[in-house]
Amino acid sequence: MSRVHYDHSDTAQDIWFQPTDGSYRWQQSASEVRVEVLRIASGTVAADLDVIFTPSSLQVINVSKGINHLSGDLASLIVPDDSVWDYDGEVLTIYLHKANLELYAAPACHSLTEWKALFADGFQIKWDDVAKDYSDLPRHSMDLFKQSEIEKDETRRIASDAESLRDKTVETDELRRRERQVRLAVLRGSDYVDWIEMTRRSPVSDSFMG
Repeated sequence: MSRVHYDHSDTAQDIWFQPTDGSYRWQQSASEVRVEVLRIASGTVAADLDVIFTPSSLQVINVSKGINHLSGDLASLIVPDDSVWDYDGEVLTIYLHKANLELYAAPACHSLTEWKALFADGFQIKWDDVAKDYSDLPRHSMDLFKQSEIEKDETRRIASDAESLRDKTVETDELRRRERQVRLAVLRGSDYVDWIEMTRRSPVSDSFMG
């Protein structure tokens, strides 16, 4: 089972998925897919590059040399206006903002944010390959999750209080049974012996004591 995190500080793993040709790699959180385009020719500057976003596709081209670095239909929808890219002179990093339309119908089903692949026809990852980072869930889903956790905590508190009360009741009943055992022994003419010594000499079953 893969671990699920709702606080980004808890996610210690930095796992990337990469095709066999090593042309790019990617990772994801609940609301974002981060893509690093590798093998860009030395000397390439940001002005040479163009990244084209549509709701369902991604293309990275070197406009000065006519090179198509990366292109394809995405595995799920994104929000182009909220997707950005950056180039540091070696690696082009793209941040795709997931549309997460499925969450509007089922906001508590956080696994619906998971992409199984970057491209629709690309290699697919297994569900348990990496821990799940849900720290940036869309606000409506995160608010519902936090409210659910508050309710669960309250339910656990009530259950714990009820268990403590049951334990205290059992303890009180046990003490009464022990005291009755001692009183019965005295009434029958025996010298006073506390219940611990009496039980040591002749154990009495719960059914007899009741």
